[in-house]
Amino acid sequence: MWPLWEFKRVQWACTLSCCMCWLKHWPI
Repeated sequence: MWPLWEFKRVQWACTLSCCMCWLKHWPI
């Protein structure tokens, strides 16, 4: 089982990359 901070760090990185993905595909 991962340490909590490691999980949060990975989760945050994934969230940021997903946001970039959405912004790239759906320009406002």
